[in-house]
Amino acid sequence: MKKHLVLLVATFTLASAMIAQGPWIPKQGVSHVQGSYSTIPNYQVVYIEDGTASTPRLLTAQPFSLYGEFGISERLGFSVKLPFSVLESSDAVEPSDSLIEAGSLSGIGNISLGGKVAIISNTWRVSFTGQVDLKTGSRNQELGLTTGCNSTTITPGIAVGTSTKQWFGYANLGYGYRTNNYHDLFSVSAELGYRFTPKASFIFHFTSMNQLGNGDDLPEEENYINYGLYSSIQEFQTFQVKLFVEEIVDSFGGFLSLGGGSGSHVAAAPAITVGIFRKW
Repeated sequence: MKKHLVLLVATFTLASAMIAQGPWIPKQGVSHVQGSYSTIPNYQVVYIEDGTASTPRLLTAQPFSLYGEFGISERLGFSVKLPFSVLESSDAVEPSDSLIEAGSLSGIGNISLGGKVAIISNTWRVSFTGQVDLKTGSRNQELGLTTGCNSTTITPGIAVGTSTKQWFGYANLGYGYRTNNYHDLFSVSAELGYRFTPKASFIFHFTSMNQLGNGDDLPEEENYINYGLYSSIQEFQTFQVKLFVEEIVDSFGGFLSLGGGSGSHVAAAPAITVGIFRKW
């Protein structure tokens, strides 16, 4: 798979995948809510197995995401993610007699429900994780636009991590079983962070999502694949650098993320992700 150092938006790939990152669980009764926004204006290139290819038309994507996590007990946590995307195709990239029509689509993506159970809570922390991504995305096959995978994904996994006063890091492993004849997934993610002030950190993040080739070919997904949108054969590896500020004012914090990587049947386009959150 050819590598490309360009910026990516994880929320526009399968990155809905692991929302309950790391082994840490909020204290009992403590919760936080996070909102994020990304934009990919007028992209026209997607990754394929042996390089890149042009999309049928210019595509602008604006993914939004609302995420919440809650500590049920000292060893049990629950999380939910509500994604929403606005997609619009416009001018043709290359003339063609069989060109997909231009149009727009807005809708909810794959709603995710997650949980974590702590099994070791010492210097090193270990948790079992579980996540269900529901088949709630909107799709328009004629336009080639979709806001989520046409499958439900069930992902059990394990998370291991540790932290000191200035450094913290973790790794996650997960196996995603997908319905509707989709290929299953194997996911790996890791993060290393450095606190340069008590309330702010620089973070390096890596995610790898690989389909296992045990599903069926789905010809009806061809138009979505042409735009690098959610499909059974999509996979990617991403690297991200984040600036995370734990508290800007009165329990409100924020973050900024840039990234790069490689993939197959995903959008190749510059992007930036920003977000805010609040803790209770």
